[in-house]
Amino acid sequence: MRVASANLVHDGVLAAPEGRSAAEYVTDIQRLLAPDYDSRAARRLVDEPADGREDSLGRPY
Repeated sequence: MRVASANLVHDGVLAAPEGRSAAEYVTDIQRLLAPDYDSRAARRLVDEPADGREDSLGRPY
């Protein structure tokens, strides 16, 4: 349900909960589903493996 509501908020169909912007709400849901999303994305941007491991596509994580 949270994913559906985040999609609707992102698309502007629903308003974000009171006191939060749409971007904050969507980011919070992303972090709930993938708690280390930000750190994985950051490591991929610099293209340096943090611990020498790679995902199934050969990207460092």
